[in-house]
Amino acid sequence: MESPSTVAGLSFNAADTPLNLAVHPKARGWQYTFQLIANDNGKHLGIIGARDFPFPKGDGKGRIFIAESTDLTNWTNGRIAFEPSGVAGAYCGEQVLDPFVMTINGRKFMWFAGKCDGLPWQIGCVTSTDDFRTIEATNSPVVPVNFSGTGKDTPNITDDFSAVNEDGRILFVYNGGVHNDVGFAGSCEGDPMDPANYRPIAEIHFDRHPPPDNYAGNMNVYRAKEGGYYMLRCAGVADCQDVYLYASDDFVNWSFTDTLLQASEPGNWNAALYKPFLEKVGDELYLSYAGTEIPIWPAAMRRREAEASGSKRPNESFRCGLATARPATPEKDSKGPMKKGE
Repeated sequence: MESPSTVAGLSFNAADTPLNLAVHPKARGWQYTFQLIANDNGKHLGIIGARDFPFPKGDGKGRIFIAESTDLTNWTNGRIAFEPSGVAGAYCGEQVLDPFVMTINGRKFMWFAGKCDGLPWQIGCVTSTDDFRTIEATNSPVVPVNFSGTGKDTPNITDDFSAVNEDGRILFVYNGGVHNDVGFAGSCEGDPMDPANYRPIAEIHFDRHPPPDNYAGNMNVYRAKEGGYYMLRCAGVADCQDVYLYASDDFVNWSFTDTLLQASEPGNWNAALYKPFLEKVGDELYLSYAGTEIPIWPAAMRRREAEASGSKRPNESFRCGLATARPATPEKDSKGPMKKGE
């Protein structure tokens, strides 16, 4: 995936309200990811990772949906692109979420995080030539839990895949660890549907901005037209998450460069931000993202208490939005990006 335009020196204007992506009855719950795919015919695709409401309203399953739009506001023709297989013990038998789509030689590939009961998330791949109306899926994960060989991602999570295509070689990143606290880089040379073609490169490293910055989730990588690579990454302090821009020359060591989008005020639907993607449509550069009222990590720590008391489950409010590019706001000083009201 090449950078659709230079992003250095830009920030983004967020919409006041989320997109209505409840385009299918089972996409009513968490709308946790939204990747915009611009088509030349003017009918753009939205790739949506969503979890149905839990019982009694729904089955609680994570699925990947596709919607269509010509104006990027109204989304229709929602359909399921990929859903859990229901096969006991299969790596995608119980949940599929966190889709990432890339087109290579006219064929769309979609990597996703799949889960079966009792096992961690693992990354699989599907491919299609008809916008995922028909698909071919891998029988086993292409990035399994022990892929990096370090053991650091073994305890829990392997997800949030993102990649760039370099003339047949795919460079990718993903996160692992108990709380997405470690990032890894890898490569794939050859057919992306063959797990044997995937190789680990190294654990990736971030400079820490702003502290605390102790996990590696929400990474989406791009080729920088100026040379090197960009990464969009959501990170931040305990009560908010913003979209930050990182840069790298080697795909392993990443340095903070700019703030692209700041979270809204506490209590709003986008008070914490997740899963940012860039896409250029015509002359406009868009940033799609997910937002929630409650930051995910504090909520995760409170989840058992909330569920035990019968109150609303934290992070049931994930919704997605689009932001458009504008010139960046100057930084107030060298300590970090200027915040609202400063």
